[in-house]
Amino acid sequence: MTTCPQYHFCDGNTEYPLGKLCENGFYGLDGITGMTEKANCTACPQAVFCTSGRIVGDCAPGFICVEQADSHTPMNDTLADKAYPCPLGFYCNEGAQEPTKCPPATFTFEIGAKQETECTICQAGWYCPYEGTEPVICPAGAFCGFSSFEPTYCPEGTYQPFDNKGHANDCLPCKAGYNCFEKGIGNLVSAGDKYKCPEGHFCPSGINIKPVKCIAGSYLDSLTSPTQAITFEQVFIGGSTNIADNIEDCSFCPRGYTCPPGTGYRYSYPCPPKYLCPAGSGYKVLCPAGFYCEGTGKGLKESEECPEGYFCPAGTDIP
Repeated sequence: MTTCPQYHFCDGNTEYPLGKLCENGFYGLDGITGMTEKANCTACPQAVFCTSGRIVGDCAPGFICVEQADSHTPMNDTLADKAYPCPLGFYCNEGAQEPTKCPPATFTFEIGAKQETECTICQAGWYCPYEGTEPVICPAGAFCGFSSFEPTYCPEGTYQPFDNKGHANDCLPCKAGYNCFEKGIGNLVSAGDKYKCPEGHFCPSGINIKPVKCIAGSYLDSLTSPTQAITFEQVFIGGSTNIADNIEDCSFCPRGYTCPPGTGYRYSYPCPPKYLCPAGSGYKVLCPAGFYCEGTGKGLKESEECPEGYFCPAGTDIP
């Protein structure tokens, strides 16, 4: 009986001279004959591929062969974890044992990159995270220049309502009527009241402009929510008219109340007993002699003349 030749196995189902070649992805050791079963064939080792029972050569550039590679350009889904094209975000030189990550802020458009030069600089409006494999669109509230590996958030005092922006100039000065008190602000309107100018203040447009208190003797109640603006121009360009952006938006304090600087709700500070608070008062005034002042908080008249037979010195609340 003739011995089974090298690179073959003879399991008894097929007689020599036919035998069976080791399957593609496996090989027989040089000079070894007489293999009797498929299990005698050895899995193709790392960085090479095997056909016809032999190690044929190195895996092609752009591919990784861990083991059992049956082609120099393996695309067999059943070998997905053993032999595969170089994945996105990596390049694979000829015979590479593992993929090489593209440098920071670069990526590959397709699988199978063969060399570092195929790693492309991340485009403006996108960023390429080092741990990722694909570019990510730059979010609202930030900009991403060329070669960005992370977004650069717009500074305090600015906002940026759109995705896919690539320059610092895309960060806009804070809109009139809003307070851009933190970095990375995107759509001011979609945030509801978070960035709306606080009660008792007005907020001019500009970078790093802080809310300005209404002066003593005036107030500024809550205005219509800017989320009611319905057009692009209202939201991003002209703005809603229901915003507090200058001192004229502060209203005259009502009679019987005081409005210290920064007053929001007009009825926050009722005039106390013994004091008089004319319209437009920033501070209470002592009730004058000849009158008595019971205070607005009691729901009575602000002041009354002292009745006959009573004495009302300055600061009288009860004759």
